[in-house]
Amino acid sequence: MKSINIALKALNVTISAAKKIKIEIEKTKLNIEKTKLELKKKKVTVEKKKVIIEKIKLKIERSRLTVQYEILITKCNEKSDNSDNSLSVFTADADANTDANTDISATAAGLSLSLFSDVSTSVGSLTMSSPETLDILREK
Repeated sequence: MKSINIALKALNVTISAAKKIKIEIEKTKLNIEKTKLELKKKKVTVEKKKVIIEKIKLKIERSRLTVQYEILITKCNEKSDNSDNSLSVFTADADANTDANTDISATAAGLSLSLFSDVSTSVGSLTMSSPETLDILREK
């Protein structure tokens, strides 16, 4: 009986050592899986940070374009305000001095004809802006 007990104990020790090795192998496998998961987690974190950086870049670009758009709108409005002001001044002058403007147009047309009497197409489109100018040109 003693020999059987000793043999069983020896077998039990051998089984225990094999179980311990199997357990160590399983622990190692689990540690490897844990490390793989941690690496994946870090990759996901890096990708999230890249996406956040890209979003920030896009927001900055959108802000830059918005500012450029506002500057262009402001410049266009300033130009249209300036052209409206000069146009309204010209219109006011034209209303006040219609006779003077007609005389100036007629004089300009007369000068054009006298300077370029040999060339029939020398009169520009600006000198033909009023019916009175056309009448003067026909008389010459």
